[in-house]
Amino acid sequence: MKKAPAQLGKDERGSYPKLSASVSGRAQLHFCMPTATTASTTSATWWPIIGFATLAGMRSAGAPTLLSHYLVRHPAPALASSPLRLLQQPAVATAFKLAAAREFIHDKQPLAAPRTAARGLSLRTIGGALAGATWGEVTGQGAWRGALLGGLGAVAATFGWYQLRKAITEKSGLPPNAVGLGEDALLWSAGAVLLHCLPPRWPLPTNQATQQEVGSR
Repeated sequence: MKKAPAQLGKDERGSYPKLSASVSGRAQLHFCMPTATTASTTSATWWPIIGFATLAGMRSAGAPTLLSHYLVRHPAPALASSPLRLLQQPAVATAFKLAAAREFIHDKQPLAAPRTAARGLSLRTIGGALAGATWGEVTGQGAWRGALLGGLGAVAATFGWYQLRKAITEKSGLPPNAVGLGEDALLWSAGAVLLHCLPPRWPLPTNQATQQEVGSR
């Protein structure tokens, strides 16, 4: 008789391990940052924004593409009356993916301007701010605060990734496009991990939750 997967609590690092057993009975532990089932938990707000901002520093379309992809599959009730609800539309998610594909091609062009130039820096700042504003609205911590954190984080990440890619290219002797492909692989794999750690379900807005509670009495 197979045993049910064990329920594990918070560990000493503040992470929540998830235990999943395979058919053969072997178990794997996956550690994610704390995720909340309530939109009022601050820790569930800020670490994803920092993550999206870091990814925006790599590619301007990366953060909104990943977040829109996630929200199409897990719509957030908190965005129902917000202009940011557009990120939950499949057409918008597709548009972001096309923009990400275009950016991928542009990055490999020999005459592509550095990301720290005005256009590249502005687009990355906007991408981080948009993802931050959306996540702040979703989790109830405020779109403006999320946009500020996402935008500033994206600026810092842009310069950080630029210096890192430049150093790797110079010291390794690899072609710039090879290093760029490695950065792309890191972006999308890190983005997949980030999305995996986000909550799969959202709580109802306060007014709807109250109505359901009253109706169940």
